[in-house]
Amino acid sequence: MTDNVKCAAPSGLCGRVVAVPPDFGLLFRSLFENMTEGVALHRVMRDPAGQPVDYRCVDINQHCLEMLGLTPGDVVGRSAATVYGMATAPYLTEFAAADTAGKPCSFETYFTRTSRHFAISVVPLGQDYFATIFNDISVRRQQEEQIRRNESSMRALLENMPNQAWLKDTESHLLAANSRYAVNCGRQTVEELLGKTDLELWPLELAEKYMADDARVMAGGKSIHVEEMIDIVGQRLWFETFKTPVFDHSGKPIGTAGMALEITERKRADEELRRHRDHLEELVAARTAELRANEESLQLILDSLPDAVFIHEPDGTIVTANRKMAEMCGLADPAVVAGLKPLQFSAPEMDAGVMRDYLAKAMRGESVCFEWRVFSPSAQCSFDAEVHLRRIMHRGEACILATAHDITERKKSVDALARHAQELAILNKAMTGRELRMVELKREVNALCRELGRPPAHPPVWDEECH
Repeated sequence: MTDNVKCAAPSGLCGRVVAVPPDFGLLFRSLFENMTEGVALHRVMRDPAGQPVDYRCVDINQHCLEMLGLTPGDVVGRSAATVYGMATAPYLTEFAAADTAGKPCSFETYFTRTSRHFAISVVPLGQDYFATIFNDISVRRQQEEQIRRNESSMRALLENMPNQAWLKDTESHLLAANSRYAVNCGRQTVEELLGKTDLELWPLELAEKYMADDARVMAGGKSIHVEEMIDIVGQRLWFETFKTPVFDHSGKPIGTAGMALEITERKRADEELRRHRDHLEELVAARTAELRANEESLQLILDSLPDAVFIHEPDGTIVTANRKMAEMCGLADPAVVAGLKPLQFSAPEMDAGVMRDYLAKAMRGESVCFEWRVFSPSAQCSFDAEVHLRRIMHRGEACILATAHDITERKKSVDALARHAQELAILNKAMTGRELRMVELKREVNALCRELGRPPAHPPVWDEECH
């Protein structure tokens, strides 16, 4: 160094600058003591044959002492084997080799005595002297080990995922992937993929689509989810793909992550299910049409019957009725009857509890027949009907089939017949009395004829005269 040092001038030389040569020994000592690295000066110790057997510390800075957990008295002037309590001085081979070769070298090591990792540079100084420069790299090694563990965990996670997964940078260069992704790309190992873009891994059309998706994900800052068909090693397979942006600590997108699950079998199952569902819908439609046709045929049959016929639920709610039932209730359309109850067409004097008892008996399987007074709202009059109830299955449900016959005329005929029978009985009684009197008179005439000795005037009557 040739720099001059300015200093205060002695008395009588004010205003003048005196050039004083720097004390290089002092400068280098200051550097030695204040370096952030640990520095030690050593001398190789040799046996009579000139072979290195140990080395002795000549000088050491404070930072190195702190790294090693020693004091100057523990180290300076003592052999390394003695200082560290070892049969062979630590790293003697490396240090002696550098000194012999006269070339600097460096290596990293874990020093068990201090439980620290060090990066050590060895600088030969000549005449068996050498310097060692220590850098404590324990934190860096811990960080590297943590990174390795993280990478190992990520690799284990990626490899054990049931789908293919990957990580790309902003230019779509592949940074990480699992074996499934490599196989689907037609590669043997993941290492063959790293650093490559989609253009190098996929057909042009797919590659351009994938890169466009990546750009869209990063621009929008949101994940996307798509189902797509992809050619994989000569097969067209369905995949469910998820892509999401990856951000740095400041929120800036630095790439994309994605995974794709093959869903070909699920798609086939969905398609099969759709076909079965369509077929089932066709069968249901056909069956519905058939049932509708059957119901229409049944309705035609019911409408042709002379009696009122209707089907109702256990609580009495009518579900279907024929035209005669509608006419009996004073309605124009049988469809209007559905949803009504028979009690709505009953005369006011009829007991609803009795009707419920009849319905309960029918639901128990009994055949029920009774007369009921029916009220027609349109005609505003009542009439008698003979009702039959029977339990049936209708549309898979237990219901009651009811038939009702207007017995108004029959009731009138019965009443008229009863009146005629009564009148005939009265007449018969009168005629029977007259006949008996004629018999008595004939008996009396025949008795007089016998008294007069004459033959009977009348044939004998079937009684005691015949005996």
